[in-house]
Amino acid sequence: PGPVTQFEPKHFNQAITVPLRLQLVSTAYGPRLTWTPVKVLEALRGKSQKIADTTLKPSDQNPLGDLQGELFDIALSCAPAADSELTLRVRGVPIVYHAAAQELVVNVHRAPARLRNGKLELRILADRTAFEVFANDLTYVPMPVIPRAEDRAIEVSIKGGPVKMQSLAAWELKSIWPGR
Repeated sequence: PGPVTQFEPKHFNQAITVPLRLQLVSTAYGPRLTWTPVKVLEALRGKSQKIADTTLKPSDQNPLGDLQGELFDIALSCAPAADSELTLRVRGVPIVYHAAAQELVVNVHRAPARLRNGKLELRILADRTAFEVFANDLTYVPMPVIPRAEDRAIEVSIKGGPVKMQSLAAWELKSIWPGR
């Protein structure tokens, strides 16, 4: 057969991750392994858009509406209301946090993501062929996905109760290859 031009699970079922720092921590549920991207990845950050200390409600406009790109690093820290549903649509791929269920949904993959001290910290790395989503350092969802080339936006929306956003930042990522 010829080259794979469209993502189909039968052709690709593995993912290569960015460099991660692994650490063992104590939690109320016993010892847990944490995954966090290494700090040196921050050197790839380019143009950014940031907000801090604000409350987002369902009727609010998209706070990241001006940022367009292909590769992203997104970090947020927030305190959702008990009935909040926070959605980040990154290049058309939905990443949804359901506060009532304390569950993260990336595309269609579901993973538990408990709040820590009433807060949610998310980090999303979006590449051309994969998304990596980290929630409170305890939930890690690597997701092979090929977003539509024309979809280059980040959308943030809220359903249900408000979300107190301590910080929300999105950076376009630069290529690791010099001159590109």
